[in-house]
This record gives sequence, structure tokens and C-alpha cells, in this order.
Amino acid sequence: MNTESIVALVIGALLVLGGGYLFYSKIAAFNKAETIISYRKKPLYLSLAGAALLGVGFLLFALTFFLANPSWAAMDVYPKESVFAGEAINYSLYLASALIGAFVFGFAATILVGMVSIRLKKEKMDDATRKFVNVLLYCSIPVTVLSFILGTSGLGPYITYPLISGIGFGDEGVYWLRAGERHSGGLHITWYAICYLLGVALCYVICDHALYKRYHKHGIIDTLVLVAFPAGIVGGRIWYVVGNWNREFAGRPWYSVFEIWNGGLTILGGAAAGIIVGFLFLRFRRKYVDPRWAVDVIVPTILLAQFIGRWGNFFNCEVYGQAVSVSGWNFLPNWLLEQMHVSNSGALLPAGQIYVPLFLIEGVINLVGYFVIAKGLPALFKKKLVGGDLGGAYFVWYGLVRMVMEPMRDSSFNMGTDGAWSVVNSMAYILIGAAIILYLHLHDASVKKEGTLPYAVSFLVFAALPFALLALPSLNIVDGSEIVVYGGYEVIFGGHAPAYLAAFVFLSFSFLLSAAALVLSLLYRKGIVSYRVKVDRLALGQTKGSPTSFGLDSLALYADFLVGIIAAILFFAGTSSLGSDYLVGNEAMANLSYGFALSALFLIAGSLLPLIELWGRYDHNKTLRREAETSVQAL
Repeated sequence: MNTESIVALVIGALLVLGGGYLFYSKIAAFNKAETIISYRKKPLYLSLAGAALLGVGFLLFALTFFLANPSWAAMDVYPKESVFAGEAINYSLYLASALIGAFVFGFAATILVGMVSIRLKKEKMDDATRKFVNVLLYCSIPVTVLSFILGTSGLGPYITYPLISGIGFGDEGVYWLRAGERHSGGLHITWYAICYLLGVALCYVICDHALYKRYHKHGIIDTLVLVAFPAGIVGGRIWYVVGNWNREFAGRPWYSVFEIWNGGLTILGGAAAGIIVGFLFLRFRRKYVDPRWAVDVIVPTILLAQFIGRWGNFFNCEVYGQAVSVSGWNFLPNWLLEQMHVSNSGALLPAGQIYVPLFLIEGVINLVGYFVIAKGLPALFKKKLVGGDLGGAYFVWYGLVRMVMEPMRDSSFNMGTDGAWSVVNSMAYILIGAAIILYLHLHDASVKKEGTLPYAVSFLVFAALPFALLALPSLNIVDGSEIVVYGGYEVIFGGHAPAYLAAFVFLSFSFLLSAAALVLSLLYRKGIVSYRVKVDRLALGQTKGSPTSFGLDSLALYADFLVGIIAAILFFAGTSSLGSDYLVGNEAMANLSYGFALSALFLIAGSLLPLIELWGRYDHNKTLRREAETSVQAL
């Protein structure tokens, strides 16, 4: 760096520190003053002055890049490696773009953060101040985004591509990571991981504020994040390994399945695992929190995390579509187009071509989806929604998004041996979301009658779906480079697969028991059947040995649960019983594909919601008994 750039950098840093202190000290004073409900003129003017100083500081930061690189002024055309190879570069125009964008970004981003701080921390404001804060907040968001694009576009022609995707520490010392480069050993910190952590942090702030507004306490979900986030990583890794076993893990050392630092997480598996673990944590560890209300608050914010997380794919040069002409995408900033000019291996496309930025398209759709689910649905269907509907809507929305987007991907980013693993999983997401919504509405419609109808319907839906899923590719036989794919029914009725035949028998029994439970539940409701079976030592939440009674519908559901779990285990473990008709030669390996894997998961999922509800009854009975014992002791 030369003297001019160092001076600009130092002065810029001083302005940022001074402006930041001036701005945020006034914001903090307003947030803490409980008796002050309106933002007065003098603090307002000082806050704006602080934001302006920050803007000037960012301008000087941008100027530092140009002062430190005087050779940029001599570049009059894009280099041959660029997507715009041979096109003219207007140095003055790009310099002005960088400086103006940096100033406006510094000013607008400061205002945005300040207004968010007021919204989160200031409870009492008069109507005029609240309206003023909201106007500044919502106006500063697009200004911040557009000015960032303007400023960074000024630097776009002079940056090296692919962009830095992380930093490494190892035998080579400290080094930058880029797409297509491979470094063995050491510690790698990637922007991909940072993006997802930022997404989780944003979700936490939004959800913590919502819970504070209802329960007047911060930190309710602190432990939930520490539990659900790792569960999401584990679930994402497991489902990636299952889906890519033949393509990536077969024949490799067993410990390779744990090497997540080499990439390999799927959102479809991670989101599902995180949601399940998070719900169970709320249900059993934060009992004062309405879990269905919390699901409606928390789950849709996952779309925001996914929007931010997709930018990790941008830095890694992954999750893109086919190569197309850049001419139809010139509305995007130049640095994004330059990055989309590079493949995941680091290879360049011919000049004038880019990969379709599917990461960006999916991210924007996720962002829109959050506002549709969290804001639009409650506004349009307020009287028709029940608790948990918004959580179910997340599954439906994201399933639809992935089902549409997956076929557009470059084949190297598809999962499974036939490239359709994520499409089938997307269909499963849609069906799970629809089943959750159906179950919740049936539950709330019958809760006063305390019947088993919603449980029977949920079991029936999840037990019926595998019959359709078994028509999909269900088993892959890998023998060297050859892969033979079998449909589920072909394996079940083709002989030499006794475990899968037994699984189908148990699946059929599960469906019949679900149907019987549904019919019996309806008969109990109509008063046609009233017979109940007395059973000792099975009363939920009661002392050992006390008698209770169960309706035939409940007994059918308990039996259905056991039969369904057995069927799921057999679907997962059935490859161990395959005969010689499938496994020929010492190198042949059998791996589950969509049909068997998804059938097992649906059987397990069909049992989950009713079991949670039954456990809730058990816990409720224990609470009532403790309260009764406390009352007796008080008397």
C-alpha cells in the first residue's frame, strides 16, 4: 500500500469509529430512557450526523482500493479471462460508482441497524415516533441493498475471480481458499459456514423478539438453538450420505461420512431434523411455551436462513444451472456474473457465457416465501388458520421450490444415482406439510370430544403414502461401474427378498389397522360403539397398578404404531436379506433408493405426531396429579 491509501484508510477508520459512537450512543440513550417516548430533534440531528460520518468513512475505504492499485486506471478493456472479455472499461465511471455506493451504503446501513435496535429494545413510543421509525426502517432496506450493489459493481472489473471462499490454516501457513482449489490438512473456515451461521443468528434475533413480546423474557430459545442447529447439521449430513452413497461414499473409508469439512450437507434433511428436535425441545423443556405458536414463529424463519445460506453456494461456485449467454442476465451486478463464469472446479466458461445462478433464484424465492407465510397467510386467512399451519406451510413451500428448481441444476449437483433424489424428497416435503396441516385441523375440530379421529387420519395418510412410493426406484445394485435399479414392487414380489416382502405385509397390516381405528373412532363419536377394554397398570400418568380403560380405536392405534415401526425397520434393513439373484459377485453392493427409504420415513413420521400427543396427555396427567397432591398437603 502507498502513502495515499494508508492515509485514506486511517482517516476512514477514525470517521467510522467516531460516527458509529455518535450514532449508537444516541440510539442507546433513547432505548434506555423509559420516560422518553419520542425521538427529539437534537438527538435526531446528531444521529444523522453520525450516520453521515460513517458514510464518509466507507467512501474512504472504497477510495483506498483505488489509491492502492494505481494500475487499475490503465485498464481500458476486460481481460481475456473475464465473461466480458474485450469490452471497454470506463475507469472514472467505476470509481464514481464505488465511491457513491460506499457512502450511501454506510449511511443507509447505519440507519437500518439503528432502527432495528429501536424496534427490538424500545417498548414505549408515541405513534408519531413509531411511524417515523418504521418508515426509516423499511426505506433503508432497499437503499442499503441497492447501494451495496452499486458500490461493489465499481470494484467488479478489478477483482480476481473466483472470489475468495474462505481462509485456511495449516502446513502452508495462512492462505485464502477459492473454488476449485484443494488443500489437505489444517483448519478451514469457509464463507459457506459463515453464511449459514449468519442465517441462524438472524432467525434467532427475530424469534427471540417474538417470544419476548409474548412471554416478556429473552433467551427462551437459547438452548433450543444449541440443540436444533447441530441436529440440523447431523440430519443434513445423514441425508446427503444416504442420497449420494453410490456416487461418493461407496468403497471409501467408513470415516469419510463424517468429513463435513469437505462439503456435503443437504437442506432437506437438515431442516427436517432441526425442526423435529426443536419441537421436541420446546414440548418437553419449555412447557410454558405454546409449541404450536412457537412453530409458526420459528419454522418460517428457516427460509430467511436459507436465503442467506445460499450465498455460501455463491462463494463456492456451486448450485448453478446450465451454461447460457450472459446477454440475458446483464441486469445482475458484474461481480456476480464474473463468479458465475467459473465452474465448481475453477474452470472458466467461454467469454460471454455464465451458469444460471440458481442459488440466487432459489434464495429470492425463499425470501418471498417467508413474507408470504409469516405475513401474507395470517393477513388473508386469519380466521381459518390454526396453530402449526404456518410450520406446515414451510414444508409445502420449500418442497415446491425444490421440486421446480432441482431439474434445472447442473447434473453434477444432483443427488442420487439417477439424479432424482432431491426431487423425490421435495415431493415428500410437500406431502408432509399437507399432512401436518390436515392433522392439525382435524385435531382442533375434534379436541373437545377427545376422540382419536385426528390420530387415526394421520396414521392412515402416512400408511397409505408408501404404497405409491414403492412404485419409485427403491433398490440400487452396484457392481463395479454398473448400476442396476429396481422398483419397490419388483423387489417385493420378485422373490429372494424376504425382508422386503415381510415389510410389505406389515405395511398392509398398518394400513388396515389405521382404517379400522378411523372407522371405530367415527363409530364412538356417533355412539354406535361404546365398548372399552379395562387394562391394569397402563393408565397414562397414574400410579402403578391403577386400572384404566381404552377404546378399541386407541388399541388399534397402539398396534398400528408397533406394526408400522417394524415395517420401517425392515425397509431400512432389508438389503441384508437379499438373495443371489441380486448380489452376484464379490463386488456387488445393494443400496436403498427412494421408494424403500421414503416409505420407512413416512411410517416413522406417521407415528411421531400421535405419540407426541399421547405423551402430552401423560405429562398433563402427571401435572394434575402433582397439583392435587399439593392441594391435599396444603389442607
